Amino acid sequence: MVTNYLMLPHPALRPFVKDYVLATSCGKQVAYASQWPASDDITLMFYLRDEPTHDQGGTDCSLAGKRSYITGLVTQYNGIVHFRGDYLMFLIKFKPDGFQKLTRIPTSDITNRMVWAEDVFGNFSKTLCEQLINAADTHEMASVCDRLFLSLLNRQKNANLIANNISFISNELNQTTQFLTVEEYARKANMSVRNFERRFSEQAGLSPRPYIQLLRFNNVLKMKMLHPKKSWAAISGDCGYFDQMHMIRAFKRYSNQNPVAFFEQEKKFERPSVNVFESDSITLGKLETNMQKENFKFVKRDEA
Repeated sequence: MVTNYLMLPHPALRPFVKDYVLATSCGKQVAYASQWPASDDITLMFYLRDEPTHDQGGTDCSLAGKRSYITGLVTQYNGIVHFRGDYLMFLIKFKPDGFQKLTRIPTSDITNRMVWAEDVFGNFSKTLCEQLINAADTHEMASVCDRLFLSLLNRQKNANLIANNISFISNELNQTTQFLTVEEYARKANMSVRNFERRFSEQAGLSPRPYIQLLRFNNVLKMKMLHPKKSWAAISGDCGYFDQMHMIRAFKRYSNQNPVAFFEQEKKFERPSVNVFESDSITLGKLETNMQKENFKFVKRDEA
C-alpha cells in the first residue's frame, strides 16, 4: 500500500506551486508496474530511497539513473515504470506557468523531456534532496520546500512574477472540462491569436490548441478513475469531445491504447498509473474506494 500525503505550499508560493506530495510505502517493500500515458503535470520529483526502472516503449523520456528530475508536459505514451523496494517519493507540482515564473526558463523547453534537477536548479536541488531525506515528518518536509522556494522566489525580479493574462487563462483552462476556442481565449487575453499562441507556449509549455487537447485527455483519465461505472459516452460528452469516437482516437494518441484496453491493462498492475491529487475529503474517499493499492491523506498546515 502506498500512502499519498498532500500538502499546500506557503501562501506566497501558491501562485506558482500547486501542491507538495509525499508518496510512501511507510518503510515496507512494495512492487508495482504502472503505465505512463501523456500528462499535463509539470513536476519536480525526488526518489528518496529506492529508484524505479523504466521500459521506455521507444520514447526519449527515461527515468533511468535519475533520482531527482523535472518532467515537463508529456504529449505521448512513455512506456511502463517498474518499481521494487522501499517507496519514498516527494513531488513538487507546479501551476501551469509556475515553473517558468520561478526559473525564467520557457516551459516549452522541458515539454516531452525529463531534465536533471541539478541542471536547472544547481546546488538548490541537492540541498533540497538532502534536507528532504533528513526531515523528521511531512510537516518538516513541507517547511524545507517552503524555505528553499521562498529564497528562490525572493531572487526573482518582481516583473517576472506578476500574474499576467496568460497566467489567468492557463489556470482557467485547468479548472474546467468545457473549453472555448483559441480565438476566444486570445480575445480574453487581449492579444492577437499569433501573440497569444507564442506567449502561451512559452509560459505553459504548449501552444493553446494542443494544450487543450492534452487537458481533455487527462480529464478523461481522472473522470474514469473517480467514476469507474460511468459510461465512456457520458465521459466523452462531459469532457468536451464531439462524440465517443473522437475521444477514443485522442485516447489512442496519448496512451497507445483504446480506453477499455488501457484500464484493463491497469488491472494487471499492482498500482494505478495516474495519481489524481485532490484536496477535498469527498474526492479522496472516492479515490480510496476505486484505487485499492493507494490511499490519500490531506495534511493540514498552519498558515505561515
